[in-house]
Amino acid sequence: MMVKIGKILAKQYRDKKIYNNLVSRFGSSFIRQMNVDERYILFEISAALDALNDEIDIVYDIGANDGAWSEAFALYTNQNVYAFEPLPNMISLLKKRSQKIPLIHIQPVACGLNKGKNIINSNDFSPSSSFLSMTELTLQEWEFTKISHPVMVEVVTLDDWRMQHALPYPSLIKIDVQGYENEVLEGSRETLIHTKYLWIELNFKDFYKGGSTFDSVYRKATDLGFELIDCVGLARSPKTNQLLHMDGLFKRIK
Repeated sequence: MMVKIGKILAKQYRDKKIYNNLVSRFGSSFIRQMNVDERYILFEISAALDALNDEIDIVYDIGANDGAWSEAFALYTNQNVYAFEPLPNMISLLKKRSQKIPLIHIQPVACGLNKGKNIINSNDFSPSSSFLSMTELTLQEWEFTKISHPVMVEVVTLDDWRMQHALPYPSLIKIDVQGYENEVLEGSRETLIHTKYLWIELNFKDFYKGGSTFDSVYRKATDLGFELIDCVGLARSPKTNQLLHMDGLFKRIK
């Protein structure tokens, strides 16, 4: 019981410290409206990008979900963020954020290797939505992801969409697409040539059938001229303490 109380108090102390840090930096008007998870995302982004000692302007957020990351990037950079999200229910949430922060520009499509229509498994826990089917391991680790339903969405290559809509090249691309990372990278080759940083989810386990893993994404990113420079949000299994996933921050070196 004492250990549990200690963990609760430690979390409360951390949450208060993060809140005070963000208020001192970004002001109270936006921070007070954020929930704890949104504040942590902004804190995590700020810490990682501060360490770069570099200017970050345009950001592409691919797999934007409800827009929490897009909002954080917009607050940090004070620059335009292009939020790519195909699910109608998430687009509705993104629209609310973009009304609050006009720097967020919604791109209502999914990114991949081939353009056209495709069915995405829209999960009741929206961050787990994917074009790919979950493995049994995913359901064991996150039982709350069991329920999903098919939704037909538009898929584009990032290179085609950027050219067709005359979007500016980004200095950073963030990709969080639940096992579909390699397809997004393949459809973004020309854009990536002009991109300095890549923030991408890396899975240590097979969570989606035929999906990307740490090894496959790392090799593809390095083949595209990027070097892994930081690890963010390392997650472990609450059941086994094994490493599950993290975000990798890559920098273009060639």
